[in-house]
Amino acid sequence: MKEKMCPYWYTVENLKPHGKRLSIWQSNPALHYSSKVGGAIIALSDKKEVEIRLTAAIERYKKKFPGLLSEEEVKQ
Repeated sequence: MKEKMCPYWYTVENLKPHGKRLSIWQSNPALHYSSKVGGAIIALSDKKEVEIRLTAAIERYKKKFPGLLSEEEVKQ
């Protein structure tokens, strides 16, 4: 499983009425659970601006946590 190769991944949730929440997770296979180690909430009505800021936040976290994968990449 990829979690052993890369212990960090991120999830993106849609917020209502608009915006997105980014969560950065770290797996702990020894204890069989994951803990949240970072994230961001981007609550803007402009969808283009939300995507720009979300991409920038993901890139910043990729520098901090090398090998950061999206949730879909981990499940493959």
